[in-house]
Amino acid sequence: MWYHKTTDGNEVLLAKFQDGRVIDRLSSRYMVEDGGRVLKIQNGSKNDNGVYKDEATLQGGGLVDDVLYLTVYDPVPIPDVIPQVKRIGDKCHVAVQCSVPSNRSDIYYTWKYRHADKEYQKLNDTGGTIRMTVPIDHLDMKFMCTAHNPADQKNATTHIKDCEDEVPNQSIIIKAVVPVVVVVILTVAIWKVFPSIYNKCRQDMPGNAAENVSLRSLEGINQL
Repeated sequence: MWYHKTTDGNEVLLAKFQDGRVIDRLSSRYMVEDGGRVLKIQNGSKNDNGVYKDEATLQGGGLVDDVLYLTVYDPVPIPDVIPQVKRIGDKCHVAVQCSVPSNRSDIYYTWKYRHADKEYQKLNDTGGTIRMTVPIDHLDMKFMCTAHNPADQKNATTHIKDCEDEVPNQSIIIKAVVPVVVVVILTVAIWKVFPSIYNKCRQDMPGNAAENVSLRSLEGINQL
């Protein structure tokens, strides 16, 4: 006899095998084989998770039972592999991300890679992302990610042939920005000083002379 223990602790009889045949079963999903020693469940789902008990009555008397634990896993989807490559100086920084379309806590990852036509080597990383830094001449690499659960696995590969454009050095960025900052500061300083010069000219020169100075001054500032 085969039982399924429910979450509330009750035992539901699934199938009974006696005298070489099945004499009772809960539904046609449950099949008994090998003289009653094997229970086969058709169209299994996660609802079938749980504890199962098989119980055998010996012909000479006595009872033997055993407990089994069943976990049903969904098939593993084909993983997505996304490489990111960046060159900094004479080094190539490589990051490869592997993920499955759904957020599944029962999935884990293993990695292999190979350079050019060499054999695949196993990496110790087991997470969804791996990172490495290699010389520029060490490219032409293939990475294989395998997504696993205890019942299934799928893999996908990506091929990295070369690096992207070189990342600008930070010191170059600073040199490019400094002249722009100096010009801005100088322009602001001139415009702050100019009103005092203009007012002094109007006080020291009469009438039209002051107007002429102010116009020439404005023209000079515009030229700057």
